[in-house]
Amino acid sequence: MHGNLLSYKLYTRPRAQAAYGHGRPQTARELNAQRILGALAARGLSSAWEIAKVRFPNDNEHSRRKEKEFRRILQGRTDRGRHSPGMADSELVAVEESDGTQRYRLTPHGMLYCIDSLGLGSAQIDKMAAAYAAVIPRVFGRWDELKEALGEDAYKVRVLARGMLLDNPSVHRHASSPIYELMSYLQLKYHRNFEVMREDDFAEQVSYWYYTYILYDPAPTAARAKRRVRLLTNALGGMRKWYSEFVEEANAHYRARARAIRESGL
Repeated sequence: MHGNLLSYKLYTRPRAQAAYGHGRPQTARELNAQRILGALAARGLSSAWEIAKVRFPNDNEHSRRKEKEFRRILQGRTDRGRHSPGMADSELVAVEESDGTQRYRLTPHGMLYCIDSLGLGSAQIDKMAAAYAAVIPRVFGRWDELKEALGEDAYKVRVLARGMLLDNPSVHRHASSPIYELMSYLQLKYHRNFEVMREDDFAEQVSYWYYTYILYDPAPTAARAKRRVRLLTNALGGMRKWYSEFVEEANAHYRARARAIRESGL
């Protein structure tokens, strides 16, 4: 169980970086943790044995030893009655059990952490999108369409993985674009979910952010803003109604707040 995007930025990301590293691993534990996360990013749902076989595909003896190491990192360990948490106790990894076997996959928080801290390249993000299409269906479930519509801009999910443009007022300078108002409303829409949020709701928040970010332009002008709107419309394809409902929610919110100011007597 994890919280919203702001929770990822302020809580999950820094804690995960402290525990498992950011960029080049500095310890053996960080190296093993990043190998686990990298395998889960590429493969999706996997057992500890399957993850170990990625490292030693033709050596069962080494795989068995590595499986034990990986299971300790994933599940934690209990020593003298004291439990040290593992990845499964964090916001990064979810556990599913079937036929007596525990299998692991990344949570959406874990996906963002891997994109950022493991520095996943475009081909690796492509594999993640294929493995987790059902978890974030409005983005990863349409990944080939988005790459065709957006080109390299499809990979701007890296910006979200760094926790950027969530609560950043600097985008207010986009006077010809509604990106500031929409990003601000997106945070308000889910502000009660800082500590607890269902995974499908988190996937919706990620999706709203992803499509809204298409409006961002580092050198905004009225003409460029219009081009960005056309790009967003093209990227949405058959999901235009879904996004239009979000925009109308934002409109209704700002109309109500403007009315509150007018009627306040100030």
